[in-house]
Amino acid sequence: MANSPTGDSVLTRLDRVLSTFSAAESLLSAAEIARRTGLPPATAHRLCRDMAELGWLESSAR
Repeated sequence: MANSPTGDSVLTRLDRVLSTFSAAESLLSAAEIARRTGLPPATAHRLCRDMAELGWLESSAR
């Protein structure tokens, strides 16, 4: 069930986040991810944090 203004499911939003990364660009800020995916910054940050907690992403302190 979708819980977003666009009707995207959480899986679709997670896919959009993961799709922002490439071999050439493996380090992105949550703000950059939000910009590239069109997600609200708070949503992008929350999804990145949750994925890092699950081990799907690595968090890097700059």
